[in-house]
Formats: sequence, C-alpha cells, structure tokens
Amino acid sequence: MKKHTSSNNVEIYIGGCTGSTVVSAERIFHLEARGITDAATVISRPVSRATFGTQTTSIAILMGSTGVLIDNGTGVQQASEWLKAKGAMQVFILQSHYHLDHISGLPFNGFLMNKNTPVKAIYGPTLPGGFDFDYVMKYFFIAPFWPVWPKKFGIELPIHAFVPGETIPVMGGIKTMLLNHDGGSVAYRIPTPAGDIVIATDNELSNSEIRERCASFFSGAALAYIDLQYRNDEYDNKATIGPGETTMSRKGWGHSTPSMLVQTYELMVNAPKRTLVGHHDPKRSDEDLFTFEGEMQRALSHLGTTVTFAREHKVYELAQDLE
Repeated sequence: MKKHTSSNNVEIYIGGCTGSTVVSAERIFHLEARGITDAATVISRPVSRATFGTQTTSIAILMGSTGVLIDNGTGVQQASEWLKAKGAMQVFILQSHYHLDHISGLPFNGFLMNKNTPVKAIYGPTLPGGFDFDYVMKYFFIAPFWPVWPKKFGIELPIHAFVPGETIPVMGGIKTMLLNHDGGSVAYRIPTPAGDIVIATDNELSNSEIRERCASFFSGAALAYIDLQYRNDEYDNKATIGPGETTMSRKGWGHSTPSMLVQTYELMVNAPKRTLVGHHDPKRSDEDLFTFEGEMQRALSHLGTTVTFAREHKVYELAQDLE
C-alpha cells in the first residue's frame, strides 16, 4: 500500500458496508416465485457482491499517524488490519450503537487482544436503557458466546461512555448527535485536516425533526457517510428487494430512503461535498446496487454533492476525487 506523502492526505477505508447481516454466498428462495407451486422445494441461486462486498459495518479513517475506527461489524477485522498495515500510531474507536451487525466483529478486532495496542480510547454512547460499550463487552465476551476476551490477557481497555449530543474531547472535538433508530444510534462529526467527516449510519429520516437536525449536523462537511438501505417503494410495502421475497412495510426499521435523503439535503446551507452511501441491504446484488447508485446520483445532482455507493476494501481519499 502507498505511504502518506502529506498530513492532509486523509484516507477512508471501508472494511464493511453491508447492513443487517452478512451477505450469503447463495440466495435461497421459493420456486413458487417463478410459478412453481411446490412451496416446499427450494433452490440456491448465486448472488454476486464482488464489487460492493459482503461484510457488515466498519470504517477506518487515517490522517497522518492517527487512525479512527468506527463500528465493530464483521468488517472490523479488515479495517483494523488496514490501520495496522498503514502504521497508525494512535487509534480512537467510536461505536455508533450496539445492534449485532455493528458489534459481531468484536472478537476479531485486531486491536483489542494486543497488550501493545495503539488504541488510546474507545468511545460508545449511553443509549436508552442504559446500554453502553462496557455493558456490551461484559455480556458479549462470556461463555458460551465468546469466552476469550481482553481481560484474560491482562488488557484493560480505555472505554469511555458519553451522552449523545456531547462533544468527545479528542482530535479537536468530535461532535455527536442522536439519530432516529430503534434503541438509538449516534452520528459522529470528525474534524480532519481536509475537512469534517460525518458518519451517520443507521438513521431513519422519516420526520421533519430528524431531517432538520441532520441537515444542521451534516452541512458543510467534506464527506458524509449515510444510511440508504431502501428505495421508496420498498419502504412503503410496494416492492420487493430480492427474488422470492414478499412486499412488506419497513417503516420504523431505522433506515432511510431516497426521498427522505433529498428532503434532508435540500434543507442544508451547504451540502457535503461528498456523499458516501452505505448500509447496503444484504439481498441486493452488485447489479442492483449499481442501478441504485445511478438513481441517487441523478436525484442529488442539483444539490452540489458527489454521490458514491461505498465499496468494501475501497480506499477513498478526501483531498481527491472519490473515483
């Protein structure tokens, strides 16, 4: 991998950008979806996700020798190894929330089982019900789920809780905001030498209050990583995502649609220069994601933001074009 040539060279690596669950190697669906009435019979059909990837959310940011790791989905093994390979000397870990698709990679986070870890602090929000990162670590690393955990190696992790809306006192101040997601989720606004990066995964922009708050929080950012799991018709119980699926309402599931995102961006004084779309539905193929990406590029073209759907293993350089 190439080395840094400037402290302003900010890189964003996508360890995983799939939502809800890891994409299966094969998709199973009822033959009756193809007019065959034997509902007990199923077949397997390959699903291609070679471009957009299969792992759940984990994002790494590198600026100089400082790394930031956001979320511990199954993609965290790749994201943590990337930061190691890039020579990050100090790392801050930020957790958006504690749903399984965002924490299931914890045992494979290469920084957590290392006594010489460069991790300076781990920040996780205290969410409704009093759940925080300490709680997750206590009950995740326990038999019979996963009995090997940092304390077995004498490692005391520097875990800090915060209330959503507080500013985290590192890197010049990382701003936080509570998002609209069942159980709560947090957005981060991270200052970098090339402009602020907003990470706002798992967010349903379904009412004017959350759209107005996000418009204020996102405005002027150099890059915003946002959730856009469903098309409008899929959200409204009018269309399916994958073959063999029945239509269903996805209202209240905590994820956004194109119309919600457009309404939010239209409220902004200055839309983010770059918009990176993630939390891809695991039932989408590469072909469908390419089509969806084009739809969103057209939908937001009048608002002055460059739209790209996140790709696993891809490195995006903030000071340069995304593509």
